[in-house]
Amino acid sequence: MSFFENLPRLGGWLLIGVAVTSLVYVITGTGIDTGRDEIADSLRDLRDNKELFFISRAAHVLLAVLLVASGVVIYRLLGTATIAALGAFGFIASGILSAVTDAAALSVYTMAVDLEEGGAGGAGEPEILEVARAIGFLAVYSSHTALTFLGAGLICLGVWMVSTNRTVGGWLGVVAGIGLLLVWLEALEEDLFFVALAGGLLFVAWLVGTAVTLLRLGGGSDDTPDTEATEAG
Repeated sequence: MSFFENLPRLGGWLLIGVAVTSLVYVITGTGIDTGRDEIADSLRDLRDNKELFFISRAAHVLLAVLLVASGVVIYRLLGTATIAALGAFGFIASGILSAVTDAAALSVYTMAVDLEEGGAGGAGEPEILEVARAIGFLAVYSSHTALTFLGAGLICLGVWMVSTNRTVGGWLGVVAGIGLLLVWLEALEEDLFFVALAGGLLFVAWLVGTAVTLLRLGGGSDDTPDTEATEAG
């Protein structure tokens, strides 16, 4: 069996990896509160929970890599269908932006350490807090943008699945994608965070279901993706 014949199985395991790392990140994630009155307490929490912070960041870094790899495999499997190719691009873009989020979050942690140690280069507490707050905004909004691309990509893949008679998984992908797109509601009202959380849980369910299908294909099932029937147009 050639490498390309093994792509469905590889894709299945990659999607399972995305599901696992997503759950680990959600469970261990330590958010950054960028409010002017809350940033100092947020930095203190990062220092006090540094082990949990690094576990969550490690999971998120791995998630970013797996998203990019998954997008590449999805494109290789389904790239002849334009809407599926857009879905693959959404995964890849989300992974890249997630890496930006990780870089910003680690920078905020560095600011937290600097604050504890009295500043670097003579910087005082107000300066450190303002820089940390600015970088925190970058982390938050790059994360939201990553989820936006992921949600859009998921909707595209869901539409492709519906068009190829994979109705249940397709509509699950569409609904999950819409939930991820609504992450911006949290920027308007923090209490609406549960909308994106629900979308994330549905995304994990879609990942597991799709991964099982791909692993079956890799095991020799005849139910292969019909990309020829889903050309754009």
